[in-house]
This record gives sequence, C-alpha cells and structure tokens, in this order.
Amino acid sequence: MMRLKKAANSNMPQRTKLVALAFAGLGSHAYAQDKPAVPPAEDTPSPLVISPDRGSFTDGTSISPVGHVTLETGYTFTFRNRQDVETQRHNSPEITARVGILSDRLEARLTTSGYNWIRGDDGTGAGFAASQGWSDVTLGVKVKLADQEKWMPRMAVEAVSTLGIGTDGISNQIAEPTFKFLWSTDLGAAIDDKWAGYSLSGNLNLAFPTSSGSRFTQAQWSFNAAAPIADKTSMLIEYFGIGPNNKGRDAAHYFSTGGTRLLTDRMQIDARVGVGLNREADNAFVGFGISFLF
Repeated sequence: MMRLKKAANSNMPQRTKLVALAFAGLGSHAYAQDKPAVPPAEDTPSPLVISPDRGSFTDGTSISPVGHVTLETGYTFTFRNRQDVETQRHNSPEITARVGILSDRLEARLTTSGYNWIRGDDGTGAGFAASQGWSDVTLGVKVKLADQEKWMPRMAVEAVSTLGIGTDGISNQIAEPTFKFLWSTDLGAAIDDKWAGYSLSGNLNLAFPTSSGSRFTQAQWSFNAAAPIADKTSMLIEYFGIGPNNKGRDAAHYFSTGGTRLLTDRMQIDARVGVGLNREADNAFVGFGISFLF
C-alpha cells in the first residue's frame, strides 16, 4: 500500500479510479491510498482501500497504513501424484497479519499456513495414511525502498523467518529465514490513464530451509500480471519457481491464475487455481480467501 495521498488524475471516472487503486497490483497489490470522487479540499480526509498480499505467490510492495491492521485469511488444497505417490494437503486458515509502523515505509508481519491436514498414499497398496498439525509461524518486516518513477518500479524488501514452533512432522521446528526483493509497476502511471488498473510485479527471494536437519540455499522467483476486468474486479496470471525444491532436487515451476473482488473499501475476496509445469512441482492447487483492513 502506498502512502496516503490524493489520487492522481482526479478527472478520471470514479469506477476506473477505484479499480486502478484497488487492483493495480494483485502483483503490486493495489496501493492503499485516497480515491476521492471529486478533488477534495486540502483538509478533507479520504477513505483507505485495502491492499492484501494474498491471492498470489508474489508479495506486493504495499505497506499497511499506520494505525491499521491488514488481516488476510484463506484456504488452499494441493494435490500431488508423482511416481505413484499421491498426496492431498489442506491448509487453513492461512493467516497473514500486517501492521503499519512507519507511514508507507515499514510494516511488521506475522504469517502462518494454519492447520495442515495431509492424506497420502505411498503406492504400496497399504492405503491412505493421514497426518495433521499446525504449521510454523513466521515473523518479519517489509520496508519500502523507493516509489515508482515512470518505468522505474516501486521497490521494497522483506526479511522474515519461521520460529520453529509448529507441530513435529508438519514444521521442521527450526528457524528458517527468507529474504525477498519486491517490485511493482503501475502501467497507468508508467504509460497513461488508459492503462489504469493494469500492473506488473514480481519477487526475487533467497531462502534457507532445512531438509532432515540439514540447511540448504533455495532461490524463489515470480512474475505477475494483473488487470481490471469489471467494476471492483481484477484478474491475474502468474509464473513462479522454487529451486531447488528440496535439497538435491530440481527446481519446481508453476503457473496460476485467479482474481479478486472488492466487496467494500476494506474487504476483499480472492480465488486462484494453479498447475505444476514439471514433475518436481505439485500437480495442482486451488485456493480462496478473504481479507480485511481494520
């Protein structure tokens, strides 16, 4: 979310401005900022528009407003069937809580995938076995580095780490840090008003997970394109990769698509579906969620 300021191009129709503000970044995650219907007086406050990170693999460059909490929650089902080993995973409630610390500059973050229920068949004919438990909790911060200047994207960084407090067998129960570089480009600002609401964004991440107690270095990357398709509604397409997917393994590559719907200025729903592009990746996943700005 961008710092609170008057929306540029105040002659733009209200519907177009709302889409531009709320959906310009399902990759850049729609900077939270003013969206007045008419040019306001200098001392007239304008409402905030929610700008969630969820709905995609890509974290956005937005910062939660100071004095407010962005609460994001959802559910994901993942299916994998590789070499006759089938796994079905349910994650919920996938909570992310974001609190603004410095206006349009710094936020604190808490994230967890919530409760995991996993059902698997190892292909031996023994049938399905189930495991379940709480995933780890991740704490971190997001810091804005620069605002967008024409084609120069808005940029931010994140530093996060798991705490190693999840259920044994679900969590690795050891701190696993990740560092992220985030960028986003609002095409309306880069080109002209006809592109309002269209955006490009992506992440470049470096993670240090563990496998059987041994730490390894993992790269993560993504590219996201978002566009308004109706009043208060946006869609996205996204490619992302994780490599190595596990220690000594190949990278996993994914493609996903989805959309968001702004129910109110402070409430947004999302849905997405994705497929793995190679055998290292999961076969498919589907998810949905709802986010609030308090």
